[in-house]
Amino acid sequence: MFSKLQKFYADYIRYGIMKPEKILDFSAHYSIGAILRLLKVNNTMKKTLILAALCLFAVSAFADNGIIGRWKDKSEPTSFQYEFKKGNEFIYTHKWNYEGKTKTRVYKGVWEIGAWSITRSSGTSRECNLTLYAGTEECCFNFKFIGDNLILTNEYRSNSYGDMCKNRVLIKSE
Repeated sequence: MFSKLQKFYADYIRYGIMKPEKILDFSAHYSIGAILRLLKVNNTMKKTLILAALCLFAVSAFADNGIIGRWKDKSEPTSFQYEFKKGNEFIYTHKWNYEGKTKTRVYKGVWEIGAWSITRSSGTSRECNLTLYAGTEECCFNFKFIGDNLILTNEYRSNSYGDMCKNRVLIKSE
């Protein structure tokens, strides 16, 4: 027996009101089979949807594992470092010279991968898939891998952002 809330979500999905990525959020609480029964989907479509969901889970797992490690800025390798750890721990290190002395600032925080839509005060909407939280800073990037490079393209940053939120091309530290 399905609750009223389950039927409500199923109608949202069936009529295209709910975004496809929300189906995965919904399926985290309920079985995929239950969702498909709610949607009254035929067997061929069920197999296709299940295969698509499994592919999405696999891609998400690969992205999470691929980003883990210590990365440095390709243009300024000694200045900016991003470290993504298991358990979503994050460390950002910025080094610079001031009056002949090397200064270092370290921010500790967390990272997460997902799909977010950000609406700016101007009404424009942007999508991002990697969010970093460290100190008082929050950045939302679109990230991708090109060869051995991790590309971070900033889509959102908090008002107090610093160098952590800038667009970067990163390479793995050794």
